[in-house]
Amino acid sequence: MNIDQANKNEQERLKYLIDNETDGFTKKCLQDDLKELEASPKKYWLRFKLDAFHPGNIEETQRVNTIAAMQKFYSQN
Repeated sequence: MNIDQANKNEQERLKYLIDNETDGFTKKCLQDDLKELEASPKKYWLRFKLDAFHPGNIEETQRVNTIAAMQKFYSQN
Protein backbone atom coordinates (compact mmCIF):
# COMPACT_ATOMS: atom_id res chain seq x y z
CA MET A 1 0.00 0.00 0.00
CA ASN A 2 1.30 3.44 -0.90
CA ILE A 3 1.08 5.33 2.39
CA ASP A 4 1.31 8.79 0.82
CA GLN A 5 -1.46 7.96 -1.64
CA ALA A 6 -3.66 6.55 1.14
CA ASN A 7 -3.23 9.76 3.15
CA LYS A 8 -4.00 11.86 0.07
CA ASN A 9 -7.10 9.76 -0.68
CA GLU A 10 -8.28 10.20 2.90
CA GLN A 11 -7.80 13.96 2.67
CA GLU A 12 -9.83 14.04 -0.54
CA ARG A 13 -12.55 11.88 1.05
CA LEU A 14 -12.80 14.20 4.04
CA LYS A 15 -12.86 17.32 1.84
CA TYR A 16 -15.67 15.79 -0.22
CA LEU A 17 -17.66 14.98 2.92
CA ILE A 18 -17.08 18.50 4.29
CA ASP A 19 -18.23 20.10 1.04
CA ASN A 20 -21.41 18.02 0.99
CA GLU A 21 -22.32 18.13 4.68
CA THR A 22 -25.23 20.36 5.71
CA ASP A 23 -25.15 19.76 9.47
CA GLY A 24 -22.87 22.31 11.14
CA PHE A 25 -21.73 20.05 13.96
CA THR A 26 -20.88 17.16 11.66
CA LYS A 27 -19.08 19.53 9.28
CA LYS A 28 -16.96 20.85 12.17
CA CYS A 29 -16.07 17.30 13.24
CA LEU A 30 -15.00 16.45 9.70
CA GLN A 31 -12.94 19.65 9.51
CA ASP A 32 -11.25 18.68 12.78
CA ASP A 33 -10.53 15.23 11.36
CA LEU A 34 -8.95 16.78 8.27
CA LYS A 35 -6.77 19.07 10.37
CA GLU A 36 -5.63 16.13 12.48
CA LEU A 37 -4.82 14.05 9.39
CA GLU A 38 -2.80 16.90 7.90
CA ALA A 39 -0.96 17.58 11.17
CA SER A 40 -0.30 13.99 12.22
CA PRO A 41 -1.34 11.11 9.96
CA LYS A 42 -0.04 8.62 12.53
CA LYS A 43 -2.24 10.04 15.29
CA TYR A 44 -5.23 10.20 12.92
CA TRP A 45 -5.03 6.56 11.79
CA LEU A 46 -4.17 5.07 15.16
CA ARG A 47 -7.25 6.54 16.86
CA PHE A 48 -9.64 4.23 15.03
CA LYS A 49 -10.87 1.16 16.92
CA LEU A 50 -11.25 -1.58 14.33
CA ASP A 51 -13.45 -3.74 16.54
CA ALA A 52 -16.09 -0.99 16.42
CA PHE A 53 -16.53 -1.43 12.65
CA HIS A 54 -19.08 -3.88 11.27
CA PRO A 55 -18.81 -3.61 7.49
CA GLY A 56 -22.02 -4.24 5.63
CA ASN A 57 -20.87 -3.65 2.07
CA ILE A 58 -17.74 -3.58 -0.08
CA GLU A 59 -17.01 0.11 0.53
CA GLU A 60 -17.12 -0.33 4.30
CA THR A 61 -14.96 -3.44 4.05
CA GLN A 62 -12.41 -1.56 1.95
CA ARG A 63 -12.40 1.26 4.52
CA VAL A 64 -11.71 -1.16 7.38
CA ASN A 65 -8.95 -2.79 5.35
CA THR A 66 -7.37 0.61 4.65
CA ILE A 67 -7.54 1.59 8.32
CA ALA A 68 -5.98 -1.73 9.35
CA ALA A 69 -3.15 -1.36 6.84
CA MET A 70 -2.46 2.23 7.90
CA GLN A 71 -2.48 1.26 11.57
CA LYS A 72 -0.04 -1.56 10.87
CA PHE A 73 2.29 0.82 9.05
CA TYR A 74 2.14 3.60 11.65
CA SER A 75 2.41 1.26 14.62
CA GLN A 76 5.74 0.06 13.24
CA ASN A 77 7.10 3.60 12.80
